[in-house]
Order: sequence, then structure tokens, then C-alpha cells
Amino acid sequence: RLGRAAQKQDLQGEGILLLRKAFDSSKAPDEYLRGYINATGCRRKYLNEVFGNKGKATAPAHCCDLCEPEIHQVSDTVVDTVSKKRYLIRTPEDVEEARKVIHDWRGMIYEYHAPGHRTFTRQYVMLDAAITRLSKNFAKVDSPESIAIIAHCQEFAPGCLQSLYDEIVVLNEWIDTKKSFRMSERPKQRKVPK
Repeated sequence: RLGRAAQKQDLQGEGILLLRKAFDSSKAPDEYLRGYINATGCRRKYLNEVFGNKGKATAPAHCCDLCEPEIHQVSDTVVDTVSKKRYLIRTPEDVEEARKVIHDWRGMIYEYHAPGHRTFTRQYVMLDAAITRLSKNFAKVDSPESIAIIAHCQEFAPGCLQSLYDEIVVLNEWIDTKKSFRMSERPKQRKVPK
């Protein structure tokens, strides 16, 4: 789609360049990506060349961040990650605490998105089997996407997995701190995604 978008100058938006491993045997895919990132000329023109788009040359107007840097500002993205220096061994009590946190989170999400709904149950937010899988492996969670992979589930509503991720981060930090300092009460964090 990015190749097609490069053809039309009037299309505005942002894109992510994804390449298949065997895109072209004459060049490695990372060379195309490196070329796009390190382009000194028009990025749209570069994409047209990569994807073999034929047609008129594009005028340097409303084109890319290199043609009009004041319009297309590039910014760094800060990724919120969990410290890798975490204790990955969890006790049965920790697993039970995680199950309670995830179960409470599911109830909170259900009450926010479908209060009193007769056809949807809490199982639509996350199945009990998914809660069991996730609670046994919650120490391995390092992103919202990893929750979906570990629990074999999909996001119920936008922002839900991020809010569960935030809950699990707080729980993991509390457990790690508790193991270091022998604390007894877990801090509460409850944010409903909007």
C-alpha cells in the first residue's frame, strides 16, 4: 500500500514501510529500508523507484518530511518497557495475586464497556483460560502485545491491553520490591482506557 500511496501526491498521511524477506533477490530488504531512512532526496520518489511505480515525477510539495520539514516533523518515539532485571521466578502466591489482578481488571473493563449488557459477559473481555495462562506467565509480560501472545487473546476494546499491561507492570514491580524489602501490601492502580 505504501508503494501505491507514493504514486498519488494528493494523499496525505503517515506510513510504515514493511518489506517481505525475499522482496528482491538482488538486494537485501534491509537495504531498501536503510535507503528510505537515509534518503537525502524525496522519500516519495525513492518509494516509487523501490516499488517500480512509473509515471510523472512528483513535485516537491506536501510530499515528505525531507521536501517540507516544517510540515512533516519527525519525532522520536519513547517506548515504555519493563526493566529486564526483574525476578522471573514467581511463587504460587504471586501467581494467585496475578490471577486476582487480571480478574479484577476484566471486571473493570466489562463494567466500563458493557455495563448491564445481557449478551456480553466478562468472558468476552478475556476468557478464564486466558486469565489462567496469563497469570502463570505474567512475569514474562514486557509489552501489551506480549499479553495477547501469552494469553492467546485479542484486544476487547482499544487501549484495554495497554491498561492490563500497566496493571501487570505495577504488580511485577511490587513483587520485585517486596522480594527485596519484604513489603506486604500491593499498590493499587486502576485506569480505565478511554
